[in-house]
Amino acid sequence: YHQTIAGALKNYGEAISKFGNDDVAEQFYSKYLNMVNYATHVIKPDGKWPFVSDTYANSNPNPVLWEDPYYQYAVSKGHTGKKPEETNAVFPDSGYAIFRDRWGSSGEGTYLFFTAAYHTDYHKHSDDLSLWIYHNEDIITEAGPYSYTLSDPVTQYAYSSYAHNTLIVDNNGLAIVKSTSGLE
Repeated sequence: YHQTIAGALKNYGEAISKFGNDDVAEQFYSKYLNMVNYATHVIKPDGKWPFVSDTYANSNPNPVLWEDPYYQYAVSKGHTGKKPEETNAVFPDSGYAIFRDRWGSSGEGTYLFFTAAYHTDYHKHSDDLSLWIYHNEDIITEAGPYSYTLSDPVTQYAYSSYAHNTLIVDNNGLAIVKSTSGLE
């Protein structure tokens, strides 16, 4: 979703600018530019997204979405752009923290993605306090999406805490509000 929304904000800003409303266009474009730091840091050392929430395996970072040199470094696995100065990024408002031991060009390195992002019960996976660990390859991963057919038992499982590498206490994980999502 991050990449999709960023692309939409960029396109809205460009379209509105063509109509001469540069102030409104700048508001969209500014939000788009503010999204690049997360996009840079969330990319794993192998140049791919972690499968968190609704990120599918075939969804790869768009190499032309941002011209930012740090993003270009991350998306190209260090072959273009400029190596980011910071190896760690914490996004407290979003509930994400991303740590790595280094930026490199070989796909090697250690990377940790941690989530504590329960902001809404709409289309929410029970993945809070889960993590993704990469050390030269994926070690501990996330379930990612399965389907949107909430009546399907496999989909229900995929949304549950059991499908994510998160804490289960006394056989209970994080509950999802049934009235909104159809799941408990």
